[in-house]
Amino acid sequence: MEGKEMSDKELIQRIYDRCPSPFERDYTIDQFVDRCQDIRDMIDEHNGKGNDWKQEQAGVDY
Repeated sequence: MEGKEMSDKELIQRIYDRCPSPFERDYTIDQFVDRCQDIRDMIDEHNGKGNDWKQEQAGVDY
């Protein structure tokens, strides 16, 4: 969301959207960890912390 400040409510919705649901499909441990890191990255970005070391886009399972 470049160029637009995200509200806390929007951030929470993005976090819920990114949370894995074990009822939808099977996830590997790496995918769970990756999604948790994505959520941490979203929060850091929202709080204005630097992100030059992060992956290109949150929400991509590598």
